[in-house]
Amino acid sequence: MGLLLYKQQTGAFLSNSVKEQLETSLERWGSAQLIVPSSDTVLLVKRQLGAIQELSVGVNVSTFDEWMRDQWKLYGSSDRLLSNTLRKVFFQQILDGTSADDLGTLTTSKGTVELLSKLAPEYLTELDQIMASGQLSAGQMSACKVLERYKMLLEEKSYVEVCQCLDYLLQSIPPQGPALIFSRVEDLSEARLQFVRKLSQKRDVAFSLYVPEGPAGYAAEQQLELLGGPGCDCRLDTGLAPAAKSQELTDLLARVFKAKEGNEVTPSGAVTFLSPLGQHAEAESISRYISQRVESGCKSFVVYTSDSQRVWDALSQKLAAKGIAAHYNRSVRIQDSLAGSAFASLIDAYATLSERSELEKNIDYQASDHQMGDMSWWPPRTLTDYLISPISGISVERAWMLDKSWRGNRTLYATRVLETLSKAAMSSRLCAETIKSLELGRIGSAAQRIIEYLSAETPDEQSEAAQSKELTLRSLQNQESLKVMNKIVSSAQELHEAGLKLTPQTLKSFIELCKDQAVMMPVSNGVQSDIQVLIAPVSQAHSFEPHSFDAVIFQGMDTLNFGVKASDGALQEFVRHASQMPKVSEFARYQRAFYTALTTASISVAFEKVEQKDVFNAVALSEVKACYPKDYAKKTGIARGEEEVLVNLLPQATDPERVSKLPTIESGEIDPKLKNIVVLPRHLTRETLEQELQGLIEVTREGLPLLSASQIETYLECPYKWFTQRRIKISQVDTDFAPMQIGTFIHRVLELTHATLLAEALGCDVAEVDSVVESALLQDIPGSRITSDNLDHAKQVLDSCFAQVWDEQFNNINRASSNELIPHSIQERKQVENIRENLKDLLEFEASHFIGYQPRFFELRFGREENVVEYAGAQFTGSIDRVDVNAHGQALIIDYKHKATKDLKAYSAKLSLDSELSKEILPRHVQSAIYAQIMRKQLTKYKLEPVAAIYLGTKEQKDKPSFALAGMATEAATEHIWNIHPEDKKLRDQAVMVVSQNSAEFADYLDAWESLIAQKVQAMLSGDVRANPCDKDACKYCPVKLCDKRR
Repeated sequence: MGLLLYKQQTGAFLSNSVKEQLETSLERWGSAQLIVPSSDTVLLVKRQLGAIQELSVGVNVSTFDEWMRDQWKLYGSSDRLLSNTLRKVFFQQILDGTSADDLGTLTTSKGTVELLSKLAPEYLTELDQIMASGQLSAGQMSACKVLERYKMLLEEKSYVEVCQCLDYLLQSIPPQGPALIFSRVEDLSEARLQFVRKLSQKRDVAFSLYVPEGPAGYAAEQQLELLGGPGCDCRLDTGLAPAAKSQELTDLLARVFKAKEGNEVTPSGAVTFLSPLGQHAEAESISRYISQRVESGCKSFVVYTSDSQRVWDALSQKLAAKGIAAHYNRSVRIQDSLAGSAFASLIDAYATLSERSELEKNIDYQASDHQMGDMSWWPPRTLTDYLISPISGISVERAWMLDKSWRGNRTLYATRVLETLSKAAMSSRLCAETIKSLELGRIGSAAQRIIEYLSAETPDEQSEAAQSKELTLRSLQNQESLKVMNKIVSSAQELHEAGLKLTPQTLKSFIELCKDQAVMMPVSNGVQSDIQVLIAPVSQAHSFEPHSFDAVIFQGMDTLNFGVKASDGALQEFVRHASQMPKVSEFARYQRAFYTALTTASISVAFEKVEQKDVFNAVALSEVKACYPKDYAKKTGIARGEEEVLVNLLPQATDPERVSKLPTIESGEIDPKLKNIVVLPRHLTRETLEQELQGLIEVTREGLPLLSASQIETYLECPYKWFTQRRIKISQVDTDFAPMQIGTFIHRVLELTHATLLAEALGCDVAEVDSVVESALLQDIPGSRITSDNLDHAKQVLDSCFAQVWDEQFNNINRASSNELIPHSIQERKQVENIRENLKDLLEFEASHFIGYQPRFFELRFGREENVVEYAGAQFTGSIDRVDVNAHGQALIIDYKHKATKDLKAYSAKLSLDSELSKEILPRHVQSAIYAQIMRKQLTKYKLEPVAAIYLGTKEQKDKPSFALAGMATEAATEHIWNIHPEDKKLRDQAVMVVSQNSAEFADYLDAWESLIAQKVQAMLSGDVRANPCDKDACKYCPVKLCDKRR
């Protein structure tokens, strides 16, 4: 029995002292227990022991925590050891159930859980003494009270913390038995150090640490002193430190952190300073250094870095292009993995939808008040991340179809979303089974089903990959997903064993705690070579022995990437009261970590730091440079600039040979062979067209393209915008509560309001208005037009129609296109009410305009079924918002636009009083003009003569007049529209509307513009969809954000 402390300078895991203690224990007990710092070291040491005949049998090698768990199984109580995940779950549960008064300055945040999770394993057994010290702040006392509740919960659940486990083992481990031998185990926690010291009173314990001379050995010296006490007797290992193959490296190790002027290292080329002049030159600098060392005979390399993933991404393919194998033990956090992120998205969405579906039991959208409750959950965006992932079992097409249907429906019930997911026919079998498991609170079962699916998904691929010794990207992702889901299953199993039932409320907390867990994924760049490069964090160096690699590269040697680790202030302050032992300083740890990494080099070392303004050398780099003559590193450092962009960025690191100049392809340029996807050749039949175009383009029975006035307007704005919006049909993902939806709603309200007034005047039903009014088109029908006399009644009608349209939306909750203007917030409901009042004011505006004209048609539809309408060489379909008629058969073609004066000005045929209207140039907006021409030449059965094609702005403004009018009209029609006397001077908006003195001239403009539009239709037919915006407003709502012609 006793504690033997050894200082060794070889850095070997099986130093002379360690081997001696192992042999002694084997001779006495027939076995020995060797504790090493990491799982990687366990494998290394086992191989080394296998090569030593005397030690090849009887030595058990493990990390301390593995040994502790094994001892608990043998000598522990019936209580279970607590995992880190369960620890955090318990703390979160306690914090969530603690009142704000009891929490004091503590919060229920993730940071508080992390702090408490660090304190509990070390100091839970010392809690009474800590609280009795009387030196704690109010916040620290609150933390102690939470720890008290936590301690009681552990007793209730039959769990033990690490410190409790170690205290129990001290009593239960037999006093006689094999020795416990530690080799290069650094930074044991306080609870573990105390356990080792106390265990040595009943068992033989040997502790061997690598203690270099000078500051690099301070951390080890301090740890040995913590174990043995101040002035403890430490034995010196008889082994000598092996020399590096380079004298320069040996000298550097002897001088680093203790450099003296006049005792500098003599350079021999073994140490190199890399100074790329920008981050984009960094990977190429390292890659070239490795190539140069390969030429000089080096075969094994390690790149130490603080950002392994970034270095791997930048360097691995460059090395592959050189035929150099690269490896990286990737630590993948669950939240950063494809499967973990998707599963977390599912849990988040499911929890939200479940809570919402409970509320929906008392919610009916179709009730008179149409109350919907809190709709902040809509749309269920996080659910889409799950749907399109490999763990849903849903095809990508179906996933996006479901996503589109949900995002397009503002009256969506969460209950229906869950119903869809739980039905295999509507989602997938895997998805349905996963949802059923979550409904039962069995998150582990849900994850297990995904594991079974992934395991059965690519067995052949994995087998083939194993035979070829190359993992495909898909199989690598599959392996990662399996590891992640297994991690989640084990965590869920722990919760199940702890008797914790997962509810929708606790599901989110559980998955949040799981997100930070990590799985290890060994990855390579796929190259088979005897030249090997390992990318690793500096902390991994303690798993290697000295001279394990021919060459070592330290990447990012600046204060940002290689600085001294800062202490956790809150944790450190609490530990100051709780701890009975002094602490190893962070700077001593820093020196040891760097020195240990430096010793792993055998032939050469490179220190790399990007030269950037206000970014300073790391302490370690400054200490290395201090070992050399002044400015040596600056004079001899290898600099590389960023000017060779392709060389720096491309994996093959070569500047591609310049080929003949390639013609630039403009946005929308289409190969002539592919134009049949876009164009509509008129000589083909409808059947041939539909077969060739595969449903992309709608065509008529005659084989003509089926267009609309709004399509023409979009094409005139920009052909490419028309192509993307109308042919590819790129649209906004979510159904917004926006001007487009407001405009559609207003159209319907105004249509119904005016139709109701006309029906009342005709004495017929609203549904019969279109047929009845044809026989009375030119007659004066009192009450059909809004005047000051019937304005109040018209507003009442509007109120009724507004309510009807409002109800229609909620009565069609399964039709997304019918329920777009559904408010989800108080602000949106207020906006709807403002629209109602706004429309009443519009009726008042109409009462003083359009004198002599009475409304006759509303949403006059044309171009469908037998009502063939041809315009500009194409068949047109659409509807005219409103047609007002006077006693002479003259018609005002009115198109509603939800715009105010400022935005509606551009809709006038003449944009200013000085501008000249031309029959050779199309106006900026032609929709109402197209409608006027269709009324004049195609809808001839009505025998109406258009004298105005105008736009009525439905958006109220503070100015006078309160609503805007724009477009084109004859002079007489303009006077009637604006209600002005012929002798009165016209205002700007009134004057620019006048385009002709009579209807004949007005018709000439319509004819001329139809001819110009016909040319544009022919361009459309020829496949001309090149980007050519007419002005900057044309680009405003275009979905092509990266167009080279965007203004």
